[in-house]
Amino acid sequence: MDEAKQEQPPLTPSQSARGVRAFMLQSIFQGGWTHAFGINGAIYTGYALSIGATRADIAFLVSLSTLASLIQLFSVKFASRMRNKKALVITCGILGITFRFAPIALFPLFGPGPQSVGALYVLVILALLVTFIRGPIMSDWMSMTIPETYRAKFTSQRWLGLTVMAIFAGLLYGYIVDLYPEGIERYQGFFIVFLIGLASGVGASLILTRAPMPQPEELEEESLASALSSVLKDQEFMRLIKFRIFVSFAMGISMPFYSIYMLKVLKLSYTEIAIYTNIALVAVVLSNRLIGGMVARFGNRPVLQVLLIPGTLAPILWILSGNDMNFLVPVAMFLTGVMNIGMKIAGISLLWSMVPPTGNRTPHFAVWSMSIHLFSSAGSLLGGLLVIRLEDFESNLWGLPIGSLQVVFILAAALFIIPSILLQQVSENKAQSTGSLLTTIRRGNPLAYLYNSALMNLSDSENLRVRAATGMARSGSPLAAEDLIQALNDLSPEVRRKAAEGLGMIGSEDAVAPLIDQMADKESDIRAEAAEALGRIGHPLSLDPLREALSDRDPRVRISAIRGLGELSGDGVQDFLYQHVKNHYDLQTFPTLVDVLSKLGDARMVRMALENLEDFSSPVIRAQLLYSACRALGAGEEFHRLFIQDQVTQAGRINAMLQRAHKDLDVIEIFLPELHQAASKNLGEIYARFEEAAIKDAYKGMVALADRIVQETKSFASDFGTDNLTLARGAAGALLIFDNSIASKEIDPQELLFCCICLCLSITELRQSLIINAEKASDNEGGSSD
Repeated sequence: MDEAKQEQPPLTPSQSARGVRAFMLQSIFQGGWTHAFGINGAIYTGYALSIGATRADIAFLVSLSTLASLIQLFSVKFASRMRNKKALVITCGILGITFRFAPIALFPLFGPGPQSVGALYVLVILALLVTFIRGPIMSDWMSMTIPETYRAKFTSQRWLGLTVMAIFAGLLYGYIVDLYPEGIERYQGFFIVFLIGLASGVGASLILTRAPMPQPEELEEESLASALSSVLKDQEFMRLIKFRIFVSFAMGISMPFYSIYMLKVLKLSYTEIAIYTNIALVAVVLSNRLIGGMVARFGNRPVLQVLLIPGTLAPILWILSGNDMNFLVPVAMFLTGVMNIGMKIAGISLLWSMVPPTGNRTPHFAVWSMSIHLFSSAGSLLGGLLVIRLEDFESNLWGLPIGSLQVVFILAAALFIIPSILLQQVSENKAQSTGSLLTTIRRGNPLAYLYNSALMNLSDSENLRVRAATGMARSGSPLAAEDLIQALNDLSPEVRRKAAEGLGMIGSEDAVAPLIDQMADKESDIRAEAAEALGRIGHPLSLDPLREALSDRDPRVRISAIRGLGELSGDGVQDFLYQHVKNHYDLQTFPTLVDVLSKLGDARMVRMALENLEDFSSPVIRAQLLYSACRALGAGEEFHRLFIQDQVTQAGRINAMLQRAHKDLDVIEIFLPELHQAASKNLGEIYARFEEAAIKDAYKGMVALADRIVQETKSFASDFGTDNLTLARGAAGALLIFDNSIASKEIDPQELLFCCICLCLSITELRQSLIINAEKASDNEGGSSD
């Protein structure tokens, strides 16, 4: 093998990066010329109509643009013989854009009429032929340059650059054309726009000189028939082709007529059309990253299935817009933009995954492009024939005017049913179900996620990225998980913390492994946030890392691990935490352990919390321990509700609690008259001491009454066997434990709240226990008499 034919090694990472940058810049320039020279775009359509073309001519031009794709069959043949494929791609690109520009350059020679329309046909066909010659080679070039793991993101970002450029270009072009009145003078506006488009198109081709082109392995030359036969035998690839060509057919039927509809039916100006068209482009910008993230997480097929929904709705909205409802046009444009970018991102990504990794891949790309364009051509041709055949058709459907264009739109919407069925036959490894994707989309606020995701990825401000991470978490959208996982490695510590906290709020299982890695990294400064997030997610794999974190040197990590374990379900976790606090008393983590156990309803922690109360001097921590004890005893949030009130309100509520407890004693009188007599007297004295603000005496009365309840119920506690009686004795017992634990008998207001809650809770539960026991006894007597 001579030196010229030696196989070139694959691109290095540096070369791939240079190629990615070149293709990105090429897409930006491409956005400028596409908006000017798109055959079904408003500018090129408007120019064609101004020189004498008809509506059917527009459809036929679009159809010819896809029929010209047949040239790719010959591209497959001679591309393998080309030594300098890069030069071919660049030259064809420049020739294609020059031929697109030529009709307006020749206009002064022919003027409006059949000659100008004929020249337009000829030059558009020439432009398309040279463009399609380079198409498969260009696709193969990109597929060899872009790493497989980066393809979906590359496609997303490439179309984002093209779209942003097209937005500005569209507004500029519409403004320029509208500067000139209808008629021959408008030619000047079209000329200026096409001149700018020519410069952008030439720049898009020349920028490719900076992209390295890898030389594929040396292959034996095969005939065109053999190459195509191998592609047609690839069943998986052909299933994908069937799906995509019917999408193209359905889109091709109506695509040439949207600009005509806006110009001739809705009577919109070029500036208004540019604004509406930019709505579709804005949709591309907003949904670009969202769709890329969905493809990465769920696969290409479910994303494509969902995108067929806006494809069906958009033509219907166009019909409705003609009934003095122009506000539906931007909605239709938005849906079309979402579908188009989604088809490109998911469709191209799925195509690249099905193309053989080695060998001659150009035939696959040629068949793909040719089939799509051919069926799009057939759709446009059918649409044009329908418009001619139904030119004088007028009808009314449910109050909506129906003409030839509306019939075409109805047909386009109906035909989207076919690709939806065909897509079910396309297989994709690791793709999730469409249902799981729809469920994810419905969860949270996708719009809030989109905004904050864009803010995170486009901003270099730390404060804005912090706000974006917080916003994505608050959106509740599972789609935010990927962005937040990436943000775990942000340079800003605050962004990293917010990202870890956000992953816990969203609860995505995809975040479990990255969060465990953060906990395992002893140098990570978000290990505490990662531990708490793992607990919120509640995945079984979180259990062991959280248990190990209880021995960490950092108290923040230990505290977060405790809270994380508290979020996990199961009696095993609860018992583990209780044994840990019992055997490893740690002043720094003890309040958190008590708090978590109380939330789990573990009453065993009450004695432990009260007996260690004096170890803490902070009023807030002491109040937290008392709050936890109340909650574990079954008092719910009562302590907290009282604690946050002012002293006057607290006093009023305590009085109300004591009065309710006094009423509960009426039931106790029936079953335990001696206890009732003593308790009623004690409760009356306690109430009176409160009224006199004799807090110490009121407290002594509470302790005495709690002791009386414990002693009086001891004899029949085992006979009753009700949970209520257990709670009654436990609440009273907690008050006695507290009394024995405190060093000083001078209690503060928050401790008095605790004592009051325990006493009143004990009386209430005792009353309920006696009622339940009496009902059981009555039922037993009734059963015996029967």
